[in-house]
Amino acid sequence: MRAVGIIAEYDPFHRGHADHLRQARDRAGADVAVAVMSGWFTQRGDAAILPPGLRAEMAMRCGMDAVFLLPAMWSVREAERFALAGISLLRGLGCDAVSFGAETDNLPLLRDIASLLEAEPDAFRASLRRGLDSGLPYPAAVSGAAETVLPGAAAVLDRPNNTLAVCYLRALQRLGCGMEPIPVPRPGAYHETALNPECPSAAALRLEYLDRLADRRLDRGEIDLDQYDLSRWRLMHIGAQPVPRSLIKRWKQKFPNHQYDTNYGLSESIGPG
Repeated sequence: MRAVGIIAEYDPFHRGHADHLRQARDRAGADVAVAVMSGWFTQRGDAAILPPGLRAEMAMRCGMDAVFLLPAMWSVREAERFALAGISLLRGLGCDAVSFGAETDNLPLLRDIASLLEAEPDAFRASLRRGLDSGLPYPAAVSGAAETVLPGAAAVLDRPNNTLAVCYLRALQRLGCGMEPIPVPRPGAYHETALNPECPSAAALRLEYLDRLADRRLDRGEIDLDQYDLSRWRLMHIGAQPVPRSLIKRWKQKFPNHQYDTNYGLSESIGPG
């Protein structure tokens, strides 16, 4: 019996995930498909909008045979540790292949980048140090250093699913794991916030859910801003994470004279000023 594994958050499970599951089964020639899935908390420490039991049920109703929990100590970590834990669990489950979405399904190129980042040759390290010394953020410095050694690497690492795919391949190398990697092209934009009925992103679905939830709670009177003294509140700082449209609309209705400021790159930063 041949098994293919998928590492996911499924927050929530959507059409793109169902298509990936179908292609993973077909390309792996798998008899069963299993998932290692984040629980109550996802990457960067965000709380999932749906409970893990419901997300697992959604996946299994769409063809997944079993779903196993990725412990929170790993599900909230950066891509490299997230991938390492997921691959380790799939290996323990006896999977023959692992499938993942990527903006590019050029497996030889993804493998070359993974090997480069694992080996970190002198030329890479020197370029990385120059980038960091110049003030570049670490991901940008890594991308630039990889480009100096392997032309074309920066364009690949510029896309979020490609970055995670490279981390999965690095984990396979680091663990000496013989699972077959099966990249599946991912259509659309990973962080697309506009709701596309044909192929919505998880980010867009989360925004839509929170948008409607905020409207309902305000309409039902569960949130009453009049009970708070907000007379000294003049400025709202918003991080780079998308904010539900209804929340911004209500802010402007309630506080028409407020100033609003977006701090790009601070995805866990929001609050009054």
